[in-house]
Amino acid sequence: MPWRRYNFRLGQWLTRKNGSGSMIVSASIVSCCLWALLACVTALLPLRVQYAPAIMLAIVVPFLLIFVGFEHGLGAVALGLGSFVSLFRVSLLYVARQMTGEPVRS
Repeated sequence: MPWRRYNFRLGQWLTRKNGSGSMIVSASIVSCCLWALLACVTALLPLRVQYAPAIMLAIVVPFLLIFVGFEHGLGAVALGLGSFVSLFRVSLLYVARQMTGEPVRS
């Protein structure tokens, strides 16, 4: 079976063994999945209602990435940071333009 040669055990990178030897998903990965689901639900809300949940989600990100970094290392933090920037790219550009004094498009 030729595909066995390319088994990188990526699933084991996101899991750990509990006392009985079976694999469980770490709490940080579950937290990231819940954050992603909440971000997607927030995106479905009308624009005038999105602001408060989006700000709360953006405030939680650094703490969540630190939690992931302690359990899984910098590679997982880079993936998490990439997903955060992907979901909040327009908001981050708006804040960056305001901070640098550039004109902000409406």
